[in-house]
Amino acid sequence: MNPRPAAAHRGGIPEEIIIWEIVPRLPARALLRCRAVCRSWRKALTSLKSNPDLLLAHHRLQPSLPIASCFQLARHDLRAVAPRSAAPVASLRHPTLQVRASCDGLLVLSLSPASYYVCNPATRQWLLHPFFPHFLGFYPHRPSGEYRILHGTGPPSRSRRKTSYSVFTVGSRKPRGIGRPAASSSEEKALAHGIIKTAPDRPSILLHQSLHFYPVKNKEANINMVMAFSTTAESFRWMTAPPDVQPSATLFETDGKLGLSSVSEDMTEVHIHTLHDYGSSEAWEFRYKLRLPVVELNLSAARRSFIEVAASEEGGVLV
Repeated sequence: MNPRPAAAHRGGIPEEIIIWEIVPRLPARALLRCRAVCRSWRKALTSLKSNPDLLLAHHRLQPSLPIASCFQLARHDLRAVAPRSAAPVASLRHPTLQVRASCDGLLVLSLSPASYYVCNPATRQWLLHPFFPHFLGFYPHRPSGEYRILHGTGPPSRSRRKTSYSVFTVGSRKPRGIGRPAASSSEEKALAHGIIKTAPDRPSILLHQSLHFYPVKNKEANINMVMAFSTTAESFRWMTAPPDVQPSATLFETDGKLGLSSVSEDMTEVHIHTLHDYGSSEAWEFRYKLRLPVVELNLSAARRSFIEVAASEEGGVLV
């Protein structure tokens, strides 16, 4: 940890208050311009890479922006988007590079099925990690302060062998197998068949220290349900899903709640539900019905999986 600059009064305000209480609340562009104010500010702000405490303080106070991806010909665009203006504030373009997860400002990128990188865009630092057969999620383990990756280690679903699961700690050399920890035989059986999956456009959602995966069919109950993985207990459990949810449904976080978006069969509407009473009754509430401009967007059934919904903390929704 780097020592904080000594307090020096400037205009009646202690320098320490300015650097540690005011500066972290500035937008990134304004933060960089502040280096021209005086020598002490320039020294503090120019050394952000070597001052992780100040960098983290700034990151924690910035608004969270959803990440949306789109495909145009052979180019893959990934954009951090401000939903109210629909304007991208950051963009990454590469024909094969994909972002598989984000957490606390860190990104998990995959360049190919065998190459995964954990990247910090703010410091431009990265780590290359081994092949994850079935990447499922990236999360902070609060008790230890570590960042971990959950992945399946079993073969493809056509094989007779059963899928098992492992946890990989960023910075370590080998994953740690956890098997198929579940509270019921129904959950264990579903896990053995590798029923939970993720994709760049359908990632797992981290909320309440659990990873949540998009709805899948619970064959024993004959309904669609959400599988959740507790990052602290390292166990899986079923959660309810809204009735009549479509197979193309995706999850997202909105205002501290778990949200679910589903495109109607005729491709004319997006239905959005939010989960209330997390961990108790798990009741889903229907929130929005968004009409899609079908003609303008040239929508068809084949394009259903390319529709993404992103929600911001201010209540904006971007489709």
